[in-house]
Amino acid sequence: MFRMMKNVSESLAGRVGLLSLFGFSRSEIYAKPEVPFLPSNAQREKSKETVITVFDRIFRGSMPQLVVDPELTPEAYFNAYMQTYIERD
Repeated sequence: MFRMMKNVSESLAGRVGLLSLFGFSRSEIYAKPEVPFLPSNAQREKSKETVITVFDRIFRGSMPQLVVDPELTPEAYFNAYMQTYIERD
């Protein structure tokens, strides 16, 4: 590592790469193949979800950390998310 850095003359301070992170799709959350919605496909697969599970999924959101960590509350996640923006600006 030190040998590689010996030949670097330019500082990397202040350089940032920003990525747009979108939430998981329903297919990604449930590990099912993506099937585009068409009226002909609508009746093919009946959902086994209840109204309560649908609303819970909507409330929790689909950001990766919220999907994989059921112990993490949406309030804690989004408070930390907002804090990141406040500190950055």
